[in-house]
Amino acid sequence: AEEPTPPWELIKARQAKDEKLSEEFDQRKKFKPGQRYPTPAAAEATRAFYESLIIENPDSRIAIKFCVENGIFAMDRHTKLHKKYEKLRAKGAFSVSQQIKRALERKSEQDSRAA
Repeated sequence: AEEPTPPWELIKARQAKDEKLSEEFDQRKKFKPGQRYPTPAAAEATRAFYESLIIENPDSRIAIKFCVENGIFAMDRHTKLHKKYEKLRAKGAFSVSQQIKRALERKSEQDSRAA
């Protein structure tokens, strides 16, 4: 007679199956370069705001950041925006500490000129 499969073996098999399924449906595989978050639905208000903002002001830092990190546009436009995003990031445009440091440097320059 055949021995029944131990319950822990059944659990291991189920976990392996679940992991394989989750890998198959993992949306991160479809992420574009620089994308950090899943793309929001087309009807989402935040997405609509940033899409209209980037149309009105193509150099808007916050719009570039949102569109790249959320993968809003098709690959050709995304690639162009990603280049802008990387240039801004290299300059420290998205780093609060870098912005504070620059502001303090400007303030000290103004103070030294006034004195």
